[in-house]
This record gives sequence, C-alpha cells and structure tokens, in this order.
Amino acid sequence: VERRRRGDRVATTNVFRITAKNLSGKDVNLSIIDQIPVAQDGEIKVTYGSEARRALRGAEFPGQLQWIAQLKPGKSEQVEFDFTIEYPESWKRDLEANNRNVMVNKKQVMEKMAKEGLNNFEIENQSDAVSQEMAW
Repeated sequence: VERRRRGDRVATTNVFRITAKNLSGKDVNLSIIDQIPVAQDGEIKVTYGSEARRALRGAEFPGQLQWIAQLKPGKSEQVEFDFTIEYPESWKRDLEANNRNVMVNKKQVMEKMAKEGLNNFEIENQSDAVSQEMAW
C-alpha cells in the first residue's frame, strides 16, 4: 500500500496478487473472479492499473475482474493488479475501517469454499493491503 497526500486529499495505491494452483490430476478450465472499487461519489476518484483495466473488459457488473486460465495438473496461474483511490483527507478513517471489513469478508468466503469441497485448487490472495490494513 502506498499513500500520498495531495493537498487536502489522500491517494492510496493497492496491489493485489492472486495465485491459483491446480491440485487435481486433470486439466482444468478456471475463471478467476475478483472485484475492485467503483467510485459512486464525486469526491472519490478510482484509477485502475493496466491489468485491472484489461480484466474489466466484458465484466458482468461494474468493478468485476475476470481472468480465464487453463491449468494442467500441478500448474499455477498468477495475476497481479492494482488500483488507486483518491479521496478527501477527512474521509480517511471511515474508508480504512471499511477496507478492513472487506478483507475479512474475502477471507471468510475463501474458507467457506474450502469447507464446501471446492478444494481442488490452492488459492492464494496476497496483498500489501491485507497485512497493513489489518495492523491498524
């Protein structure tokens, strides 16, 4: 996570890396789906990095990212994307609290998928944001 101040505004850049590994004994077609913020307030500006812009093409809803992968047994696919959110300094505390809740919910979804038997894949979602946001 990189934070910069621009006058009375804060810009936060977040970088995420998702790695999926095929643990089954056969070839698998895989859709990797995630989401990124979409500004719904004129005071917030969201800028997407090149990989995020590419993954947004053909999305079913605003902010949906999707990658298609064909994985051989034991092989991995990794995607990395980034975005920057710019907002008024006065909003910082509320937005950071919301970001922590999103990270916790993502982890709960992944744990539920594993419990329901969707465990032929090893999914790793790495983010500079996760460790730093959770530490606040």
